[in-house]
Amino acid sequence: MKLAKKFRNNLRHYQARLRLFFTIKHLGLGKNDWIFFIDYGIGDTLFFCALMKEFKQQNGGRIVLISRDGHEKIVKMFSDIDVYIPLDSRFVKIDSKRICNSDLIEKGKIFVPHPMSNKAIASMTKIIGYKDFTLFDMYKIILGLPADSEMAKPNFEVYDIAWAKDFLKQNDCDPQRTIMIFPLANSVKPISKDFWIELILQFAEKGFKIIANSGPEGDFFKHKNVINVNMHLTKTAAIGFVVNSVVASRSGICDLLAMGDKKITALYPSVDTQKSFSLVGMFAKNKNLTELVINESENQKETIKQIVSSCG
Repeated sequence: MKLAKKFRNNLRHYQARLRLFFTIKHLGLGKNDWIFFIDYGIGDTLFFCALMKEFKQQNGGRIVLISRDGHEKIVKMFSDIDVYIPLDSRFVKIDSKRICNSDLIEKGKIFVPHPMSNKAIASMTKIIGYKDFTLFDMYKIILGLPADSEMAKPNFEVYDIAWAKDFLKQNDCDPQRTIMIFPLANSVKPISKDFWIELILQFAEKGFKIIANSGPEGDFFKHKNVINVNMHLTKTAAIGFVVNSVVASRSGICDLLAMGDKKITALYPSVDTQKSFSLVGMFAKNKNLTELVINESENQKETIKQIVSSCG
């Protein structure tokens, strides 16, 4: 049984790789193009795209990005990606190490610009958080860019802000009295549901409406002031841009909204996690950011009061 499953997985990998290479050939891509493959989170795609302006200035050539179809809007925020190949659900679980055909950035070769897919620098992830060294700094190293390289300015017009404003209006939400929360996260240990419930109650007591990105779990918390949503990134991000502020478990959505100078409170499950993924460290120019470590063993009433009061 295990052997048959392994065979099916291997076959699926080879089929996906063949589809990918045929797509590259069909688009006329080749030895003069920089081809990158990213199958990681929102933040990873965002950082990569934000550095492509600097990369092109230094290296020239066309930039080809193969990434998840759900990240299309992120890619479109930046004009430096010349060819975008979206991966549908058949590709998403493909092992990037089996797609990549180079451990070095070379024209005409598929390269995965992520520390966990590059043996040469994987061990360097241990220094993230040391002396303010961030994940964004790691991407500069991977791409061979100077330490002072900055993020390109994104075009947020790709997000349907008009739709988001209409969504709030239909749900009787005043943008200035509406908070959006993102309790779920893939990259860090999530904050307990009890914390979020207490936070929601405190916001509701102050007369705020709360839009909760509940994900596939459905209703995160039932309350007359709570609107539970399970939407595509493009819609949740658009809502996040127009509400008063956002409170979120540290995840890629924080990076995306922070780029737009959004008012965000990012929550971390530990001090080590904060050091490794500090939002303030990566977006120092955004003065609307707050980060808090939520220690589950301590009483969080004062922390919750601090979050609510900071939102007005």
